[in-house]
Formats: sequence, structure tokens, C-alpha cells
Amino acid sequence: MTDEEMYRQMTDLHGADVAGRRKLVDPPATLGATGDPKREAGSRKPSYMNRSLIARVLVSRVMETGAEKYGAYNWVEHPMRASTYYDAINRHMELWLDGHEKDEESDVTHLAHVIACCEILIEQQALGKLIDDRPKDMASLAGVFKELMRKKALTNED
Repeated sequence: MTDEEMYRQMTDLHGADVAGRRKLVDPPATLGATGDPKREAGSRKPSYMNRSLIARVLVSRVMETGAEKYGAYNWVEHPMRASTYYDAINRHMELWLDGHEKDEESDVTHLAHVIACCEILIEQQALGKLIDDRPKDMASLAGVFKELMRKKALTNED
């Protein structure tokens, strides 16, 4: 089954318009006035409705491949080096940029692998388990980088 066919099947289950977007039902205008405490509490939390269904499904497939290969939730149980995921992100981006649409092992787009790597980095950092092996002297290059980017912007304006 192609990614598109899988997405179509899922949107058929969840309901979608002809463009493939999820159908959202607007809450009644009076709902806030009813004093519904669950809705009021929920409105102060992040909404998951604005995330891509396709990306969620594809990243889940990548995570399943990783679970089979390395063990489920291995990034929660073991500290990981930031450079490991930085390198993986760059490998997947380079392959995608070079025209390789899907990872050969998972048969999922390289872009979903990039998102999965970013999710793991975020979670590792939040859990305090990320081994931060970023080069320490790179911070001193930030000013040089910004100046180079400023010069590039000025060159493009001419």
C-alpha cells in the first residue's frame, strides 16, 4: 500500500473533505458561556488538531522500525548522544535533497525520519538524558555566521 493509499484509508475512517483535510466541527458559540470546566481547562492546553495526520502516521512507522531494530522506547531508557541524531538528520536530509524519496529499510520518506530524530532529541533533552556533545567552541562562531548571512542578504538586495 502506498503512503497516499494509507492516508486515504485513514481519512476515510476519520472523515475528510475532498482535499484530504480533516473535517472539523465548530463548537457551538454558546459553549464557552455554559461554564463547561473541561472545555475551559482544555483550552489552556496545546491542541493536537493542528498536526499533520500524514506526518504522524509516517513518523509512527519510522518509530516502529526503530523499535524493531533498537527496542521500543530505547531513547527513554538510555542516554543518547546529540551528535548521533544530528548526523542521522543530516544523512536523511542529504538523501532526500539528492532525490531519494524513501529510506530503503523502512520504505518511509526520509523527511519522516528527520522528524522522528528531532522528536527523540527533544524528548532526550526534556528527560535530562541527552548527552550534549555539541562542539563547545561553536558558540564563538555565531557572530561570524550572522555576519556572513547579513552580507549574503545585502548581496541579494543589489
